[in-house]
Amino acid sequence: MLLSVYRADYSPKEPVSSPPDALLANKINDSLRDELCTTDAGFGDQNAVDSGFASADEHGAILSGPRTPEDCVRIHTEGNTHLLNDREIAGLVVTGSAAIHALERMTMNPARAVRIRRLAFVQSINKDLSRLPHRNYDYSLVAGRCAENVTGYIPVPLGVIDKLVVDGVETSIPLATTEGALIASISRGCKAINAGSGVDTAVMGDGMTRAPVVQFKDIRQAAAAKMFLETTAAWHIAEAAFNSTTSYGRLQSMTSYVAGRHMYIRFKATTGDAMGMNMLSRGTKNCLRVLQKADRMPDFQVISLSGNLCSDKKPAAINWICGRGKSIIAEARIPRHVLATVLKTDAERLSQLNTAKNHVGSALAGNSSGGFNAHAANIVAAMFLATGQDIAQTVVSSNCLTLLECEEDGDLRASVTMPSIEVGTFGGGTHLPAQACMLDILGVGRSSSASGSNATQLARIVAATVLAAIALSFHSVTKFKGRDQDSQSYEYAAYLANSLTGGIELRRHMRPLSEDVGTIRAQEDWNRLVSPLKGYTGGLGPRWSVMQLAFPECLPERLEVISYANELAFIYDDFTELFDQAKLEKANDAMQAAFDEGLHSGKIASPEGGLKQVQSMLWEEMRQIDEPRAQTAMKAWIEFLKESAGREHEVAHTTLKAFLPYRILDVGEMFLFGLVTFGYGVTIPDEEYDDVRRLSRPCWAVIALQNDIFSWDKELEASKRKGASHVVNALWVIMEEHKVNLEKATEICKEESLKLIDEYMNNVRREQASKRLSRDSLIYLEALLWIISANAVWSLMAPRYYPELKYNELQLEMMERGVRETLALLKVGEGMEILPAEDLNKQSKALKTYLAEVAA
Repeated sequence: MLLSVYRADYSPKEPVSSPPDALLANKINDSLRDELCTTDAGFGDQNAVDSGFASADEHGAILSGPRTPEDCVRIHTEGNTHLLNDREIAGLVVTGSAAIHALERMTMNPARAVRIRRLAFVQSINKDLSRLPHRNYDYSLVAGRCAENVTGYIPVPLGVIDKLVVDGVETSIPLATTEGALIASISRGCKAINAGSGVDTAVMGDGMTRAPVVQFKDIRQAAAAKMFLETTAAWHIAEAAFNSTTSYGRLQSMTSYVAGRHMYIRFKATTGDAMGMNMLSRGTKNCLRVLQKADRMPDFQVISLSGNLCSDKKPAAINWICGRGKSIIAEARIPRHVLATVLKTDAERLSQLNTAKNHVGSALAGNSSGGFNAHAANIVAAMFLATGQDIAQTVVSSNCLTLLECEEDGDLRASVTMPSIEVGTFGGGTHLPAQACMLDILGVGRSSSASGSNATQLARIVAATVLAAIALSFHSVTKFKGRDQDSQSYEYAAYLANSLTGGIELRRHMRPLSEDVGTIRAQEDWNRLVSPLKGYTGGLGPRWSVMQLAFPECLPERLEVISYANELAFIYDDFTELFDQAKLEKANDAMQAAFDEGLHSGKIASPEGGLKQVQSMLWEEMRQIDEPRAQTAMKAWIEFLKESAGREHEVAHTTLKAFLPYRILDVGEMFLFGLVTFGYGVTIPDEEYDDVRRLSRPCWAVIALQNDIFSWDKELEASKRKGASHVVNALWVIMEEHKVNLEKATEICKEESLKLIDEYMNNVRREQASKRLSRDSLIYLEALLWIISANAVWSLMAPRYYPELKYNELQLEMMERGVRETLALLKVGEGMEILPAEDLNKQSKALKTYLAEVAA
C-alpha cells in the first residue's frame, strides 16, 4: 500500500527572488540526514547508499563549490530542477518554490522524488519517518497511475489459504489483513466445505455502471427526453457511441430516472477483464456528446458525469437490486458428519442462527440492502488488498445475502448471493508486481482478453471464500463446547430411519442422572435385542447405566450409541470366558474382519448371527454421527482385538507389576479410548497419542483393580470350569506374590488403587498447569476421572456380577407402566451427586472415600 502526503502549504507558488529560509538556515540538520539514511535498513541492499544529499555531479551538474539560494531558485525556474541535489530541491519544496506533487516530473526519477519528498515532509512536521519503508520499490509503476505525493509504502501481512475447491478446481486464496485469526478461521471453513464437494458458483450478471446527471429547461423537456431514451432509435445511438470508445466494453443497457427537471441516466456495460470505471466514464461521456445532437433529444446541460445513481463506493439499494460489476451466487453442501466433527455443530442450529442473526437482526438494524451476512467485508477487503483492487469498492462489493438450509438428511446447504462484486484483473493496481503475483496464484493473471473470463473467475473465488468464512463464523457461535449439558429435544434424522432406538426421539441431557431416555432406554432396547445371545449376562444395571455415570458430559446425541458399544464389549467379554483359546482367536478374527471391512467399505455387511448384526448396526450409526471419529474408534478396537487375540490367557503372572499391563488391555483401554474420543467429540493429535496413553495408564490400572475386587467370585468359578491352574484376577496374583489370604489380598488391592488414583490425579493436574497438551487431550484425560467413579458404582449393581439383579422384572415394569413412570418409581438419580470434573482436589478425596465405602 503506497503512502502519499499532501499539505496545503506545499502547493506550487510563483518563484521567489529572496533565498529560501530553509537553505539559508540549513534546517535539514545532521540528525535528520542520519534518520533518512537508516530508513529501511532491513529491506535489502538496493539503494543502500542514500545520503539524501546527492551532489550536483551525480545528476549532471558541473559546478565548483556550493550553490547560493538564488542559484537554486534560478535553476528551478529554468526547468533544470533535476540538476539540484536532494537537499536543495527539498528546500524549494518547503518554501513553496517548487510543487511537491511535481517532483517526479522535475527530477525525472520517481525513486529520487520519493526521497526528496520525505526530506521536505520530515522537516515540515518534525516527525520520525524511519519506520515507514521506501526502498526496494519500483515507483515508476506507480507514478501517474496509482498514487500521488508518494512518500513510501505500507507493508501489510499476507497469508495464503492452502486450498478451496471452487467449481471443482483447487484454488489457493491470498488474503492481506491485520486482523488476527481471520485467515485461520477461514481456513477451517474451507476445510469443512472441501470435505463435501466444494463450492459451486453461478454468474447472474456482469456489467459496470455509470450514471451522469443532466439538467433540462423544465420538467416537460425532461419527460420528453425520458420517452425518447426508451426508444430503439435512442438505444442504437447510445450503443454505437459507447462502443466506439473501447475495444473491450459493450453497452448493455441505458435506464433513465427523472427527478424534477434533472435526469439520471444509468449506463451499464461489460468491461472485459478491467473493473471498468474509467472505461464507463469515457463511453458515457461520448454517449452524452452524441445524444446532445440527436434530433428528438431536448437540449440539456451535463451537471456531473456521476450523479451518484451509479452508485459507486457507497451503500445503495440499486446495486443490491439491479447489480453492479459481477453478480455471483456461491453454494456448498456440507455433510452432516463434517458439521459435527469440523465445525462442532449441526445444520438445524446453523439455519436457526442465520435467520435470527443475519435476517431478523440485520433487518432490525436497518440493513434494508446488502447487510444480510456475518462479515463478508472482511474477506472482500482482504482479497481486494491482496490483488490490487480498489479498496473503497469493498463497500459495494460486500453486499451479500446468506442462506443456510437444513436438508432432510441433516446436511447443510449454504449459499451467498453477492450482486455487486466490483473486480478486475487488468488496470488499476493489478499491474503492481506483488498484486500481479497474487492474481497468478489465483489463476487469473493479467490479461488483455475482451472476454472478461479472468475478472469473472476472480469474482467467483471472492464469493466462494466469503461462503467459507461465513460457515466458520457461525461455527464459532453454535459449536458444541466438548462437554454439552444443555437440555432440549434433538431430532436426528439418521436415527429415525432404521436404528436401534426404534425411531424414538433423542434428547439432550441437562442432569445426567435424571435423564429419562438415552442409556436407560438403551438397556431396554438392547436387552430385547441381545437377550437371545447365548451366555450373555448383561452389563447395564437395573437403576443406572454405567455409561450415564461414566459419560455425564458426553456430546448428547452420542450417549446412546456408545452405550450400545459398551454392551457389545460385554458380549465379547462374556464370550471370551466361555470359549477356549482356539475359539477365542476364531471369534476375534471374525470381529476384526468385520471391522476391517467397515473401515474400507464404509459399511459392515449385514451378517446372519446376532452378534455381527449388532456390530453392523452399531458401526452404521456411529458413522452417521461422526465418521472420522467412528473410524478412529474402529481402529482402536482393531488394535485391541489384535493384542488380545495374540496373548496367552493361560500365563500365570506372579507379580502385580507384571500383571497390570496385561489386565489394562483386558479391561478395554483401547476400546474405551474409542468410546471416550467419539463420545466427547475429541481428537488426540498423533504427536500426543503416546503421551496420552502413558499418562492414562494409572487410570486403567485403577479400573482393572476395581473390577477384580468385584468379579473375584465370577472369575474364580470360570477358572474352575475351565480347569485352569490360576485365576486371571489381581487378587489371585497378590495372594501368590505376597503369600496372603483373600482378605489381605483385597486390602492390598484397595491400597494400590488409592495410590494409582493419586498418581493419575497428579498427572492430570500437572498437564493442566503446563498447558503442554492440546485441549482435546486434556478433555480426554479429565473424562477418565468420571469413568473411575462410575466403574465403582456400577460394579455394585452389575448383573454380570450379581445374576439375581437381571432385568426381567424391570422390563416387565417398563412395559406395564411405561419408561417415565418406572424411572420415577425407582427414583433414578436420587441421592447421587456428580462432582465437577475440574475440581480435582475435591474429586480425589471423594473418590478415595467412595472406594472405601464400596469396599466396605
